[in-house]
Amino acid sequence: MLNLRVELFGADHAEALADLAGRAYAAFGSEARPRDTPAFVAHMQGDENPAGRAWVAVAEQGGVCVGNVSAIPSRFRTRDGRTVTGYQIGYFTIDGSQQRKGIGARLLEELRAVLRAQADSFVYGYPNRRSFAVLDRLGFQQVCEVRTWIHAPAPFRSPTPGTIAPEAAAASLADLPGGEGGPLGFVRDAAYFRWRFCGPDAGERYHFVRDGDLLLALAHHRFKGLGFTILVDAFPDRLAGAYPEVLKAARAASGGPLYVTTNMKGPMGIRVPRSLDPRPVPLLVDPVDSAIDLVELAGVPLMTADWMGF
Repeated sequence: MLNLRVELFGADHAEALADLAGRAYAAFGSEARPRDTPAFVAHMQGDENPAGRAWVAVAEQGGVCVGNVSAIPSRFRTRDGRTVTGYQIGYFTIDGSQQRKGIGARLLEELRAVLRAQADSFVYGYPNRRSFAVLDRLGFQQVCEVRTWIHAPAPFRSPTPGTIAPEAAAASLADLPGGEGGPLGFVRDAAYFRWRFCGPDAGERYHFVRDGDLLLALAHHRFKGLGFTILVDAFPDRLAGAYPEVLKAARAASGGPLYVTTNMKGPMGIRVPRSLDPRPVPLLVDPVDSAIDLVELAGVPLMTADWMGF
């Protein structure tokens, strides 16, 4: 018999959800899934998030977790000065033996019912092509699409900023100005940066660069033998007023092509055509009982790291 429940993330969830991901994505190998560890699951969905613990919808059969959909909270500042909570649908995982049985949709419906009851909040997601239809059928509305941009590296810059260790990056947050985060949109303050990027095994996922009073979180990847750098996020939050400065520092540190997923336009950039974009990211929102105006949400700066799956 299948048992479904929705509850706040607890210590006992970490092992069960990591084990579920290991079974669901076993074909990819553990080295390709560095996020699927109990420590990382607990870090992302537990008390270390300054916005609070995640809500988790879990399906169990015979005492074994066979499905999970989580909602990760983020703080959001509105134009009228309120701070509300946005719950991002993520960690959508179904055991291979239980797929195509409607379990994911049932979990999402149960989770959404609980989230709608939370005060001063809204529910949103960045679905991939496969899960887009699930949110669409539940009435989620697309408010914008976040596309991939490619920027050339800075041609001349000396000296090139060097990388620093995750521990040094976390420590430097106290020395940088603007720790309260931006005035509008998702809150990217020091507490957020420390939680989002300086958690377990951060050095295996991100590279940190200190350039003056700017701290960058970058990721280096290779595809078909070609190396490139991804601008993940930056602190302090200057995306709304000084994005070209952030981009300039990232181009100087990249040493090669720089990729960024954003709804902002910067100099020396080419937007990847939708047909070639590996993952155009649509932002979908549940319009029912939403604490924010959807037009307002569509206009705030969005960056690579806003998608919690990255």
